[in-house]
Amino acid sequence: MEHGVFKAKVWLSITKTLNEQTGKGFTPKQVKDKHNRLRQKQRKWGQLLRHTELGWDETTQTVTASDEVWANVIAVCYIYYPNSLYICL
Repeated sequence: MEHGVFKAKVWLSITKTLNEQTGKGFTPKQVKDKHNRLRQKQRKWGQLLRHTELGWDETTQTVTASDEVWANVIAVCYIYYPNSLYICL
């Protein structure tokens, strides 16, 4: 993996294994796109956890915050996703 990007042969191998294990028919592009979307979401949450009052509860495996912080998170999400607030939460 060079610069955080898998080579084409690796994506083919990942896709083949995923399809064998799930019985689905994903294409390498679909798998790569999903990987990139998940990686982007993980980075955004990581930034939030580092730069806000959001926390993580290991016991319940949930994000923690005060009501005021949640209100701010929801307000910002509503600006970017007015019809799909669940995307942020």
